[in-house]
Amino acid sequence: MTKERFERNRLLIYLFVLVFSWTAITLLLDQLMGEVYALLWVPISEYYPFSGFTAYLSVGRLWGFLLLGLVGTVILYLIFREIITQPPETEEAKKTQILAEVVFMVFIFFFLSGLGMRYAANELHAYTSLLPLVYPYTPFTITPPSFTNNLVYLVYLYDEVIGHKFIYLGIIGFIVAVTILQNQHRYQRRFTRRDYTLLGLLGFLFGLGLGVSIIEGQAGFETLIFSSIALIAMVTLLATRRIRFTETINGTVKSNPFFAFSLLFFLGTILAIIGCGIYYGMMPVYPFFIQPSQKALIDREILRYILSAL
Repeated sequence: MTKERFERNRLLIYLFVLVFSWTAITLLLDQLMGEVYALLWVPISEYYPFSGFTAYLSVGRLWGFLLLGLVGTVILYLIFREIITQPPETEEAKKTQILAEVVFMVFIFFFLSGLGMRYAANELHAYTSLLPLVYPYTPFTITPPSFTNNLVYLVYLYDEVIGHKFIYLGIIGFIVAVTILQNQHRYQRRFTRRDYTLLGLLGFLFGLGLGVSIIEGQAGFETLIFSSIALIAMVTLLATRRIRFTETINGTVKSNPFFAFSLLFFLGTILAIIGCGIYYGMMPVYPFFIQPSQKALIDREILRYILSAL
């Protein structure tokens, strides 16, 4: 790929890397390799570094956390930089550049904070759920420290209640902010129908994947409401021609390609959440949507009950 072609398709490339890396890291490392563990020596105090116990650490979740945080932050920054370096539409858009940078950093903070909380909580959950565990071919016997049910509730708080929601707040907030920013910093060149189709397809796939993850993170209800409002608002702006994908003003072409990505992103998110609700079932209380992992446990309990009744 020549330098000219790369610069022309830079936004499309960044979004492709975002969708592909998120999918690959989440599926390959976090899910498939999440049960691959390594032993880790844990000191009980900084004053007694040689006194402690052996714990185990998920190799897949560790690398998933590190790579998703690193790659995700870099790609989100490149997307933000690509949009904000386009010529501003008005003098007001110039003045709000610092505000846009602050908003970007706030959403990155939520994204990284959520990742960190979720990773630590998942490790503690696995540690408290599966121990004690003995490795017959090693001299290590892993025994957990004493803990109460309060620790389990605390793990749930940082994983499901705060961690997941911070991640989705960071990502969805970023997409909304960049969509608004793109309308103030439009490209001064024409994008083809193929470009818009690929951008929309990437947004739709990203929305589908994130929507399923949102159900597992017990944030489906509020995300469904927000995504529906966002989709209705965006479709209304298109229908009333207040926003156009491409238009010519005083002989200058103005293009809004990120709008295609975000529009189909919200559509994909809505369809994924509704589809999960139909397939995995619903509950009469918040968070209303049954998690895929919870559905597997429920099915297993039902099957065990049926077999025991036979």
